Amino acid sequence: MMVALSQISIIALLCFILLIDASTIVPQNSFLIRNKPDGQQRKKLIPVCKENVVIVGQEIQSAERLGPLKLCFCGAIATMFGDFIMHPIDTIKIVQQATGVGKKLNFAAAVRQILSGPAGVLGFYSGVVPYLISDGTCGAIKFASFEVSKVFLLTQLPTHLSPLADFVAAAGSMITSSFILVPGEVIKTRLQTGMIKSMAEGVSSILRTEGIMGLFAGYYATLIRDLPYTILELGIYENIKTLIRRHNLHQKNPDQQSGVGSISQSEELLAAAVTGGFVALVTTPLDLVKTKLMMQSTSGGAYTGFLDALRSIYGSGGMPALFVGSLARVTWLLPFTTIYLGVYEASKRLLIQQQIAAKQARVQ
Repeated sequence: MMVALSQISIIALLCFILLIDASTIVPQNSFLIRNKPDGQQRKKLIPVCKENVVIVGQEIQSAERLGPLKLCFCGAIATMFGDFIMHPIDTIKIVQQATGVGKKLNFAAAVRQILSGPAGVLGFYSGVVPYLISDGTCGAIKFASFEVSKVFLLTQLPTHLSPLADFVAAAGSMITSSFILVPGEVIKTRLQTGMIKSMAEGVSSILRTEGIMGLFAGYYATLIRDLPYTILELGIYENIKTLIRRHNLHQKNPDQQSGVGSISQSEELLAAAVTGGFVALVTTPLDLVKTKLMMQSTSGGAYTGFLDALRSIYGSGGMPALFVGSLARVTWLLPFTTIYLGVYEASKRLLIQQQIAAKQARVQ
């Protein structure tokens, strides 16, 4: 396991080094446009300033572009805001999934169990601090690496494969951020289920009894859950936005065969909601297995690994058992995805407007 983690960490480090300086992968004096004259697709380079390169759907357009650090800021703010608002629903889902194999706790029963606990209503926010820290940092790295790597991929892929850039960039961004995400998930899960009383107690207890690898309990299960989730989330979201832009462009000018139309904030929120609900539902079995593995020690437990946990859960109750907590997960992730992608897009627009205003002020 250590060897595999070392290999993944090297990949993650390389991805982050590329992220720090976007100029290493974005040509300074060119940007890529897609044309379809006479039905043919081609690439064309046009001189522009490097600061004016930005992704719009599957196109690279002339526009103001945020640097990696500002993208990190937008990603962190958006992720933490969405996490804090929707954390009570996540706690309900974790409590449901923490029940023993063969047992079932419905949504209302999970709510009553949390309220009857020693923390009362505050129990809905158990584990929120470590989660905000880890997931906020994770969101910063994820969004910035996604945006930068997407620019790079679009300059390398042929036109007909450009929709794949979003999915590949999403996979890379998840691996890059996973070493921040997993320790926070472990602490959050054990706080939510009452296995530990505080973040400090949890960290010291895990390090003392399980070592540093205890903070990475369920690491592979998290990757198996979050790689497909992130690939689908960002990939589907970006491609839905592209379809909306093309639809809007066609509505405005039916004879135009190329280019990119505009998209409103409400249309972005709709794309985020559809993406969040669909992806949350189909990845519930992966999330359930991850929760089971994170609740046990790395030195041993009820399950020997991901496949063993999957077989055991399925054997105890068939397909319904694999979707325990699906209602809470969809109830959590549909609004969460809408909120945090909406905040991300809005914060990017705000910073871009400030950046443009600052440049105009310098010129004057």
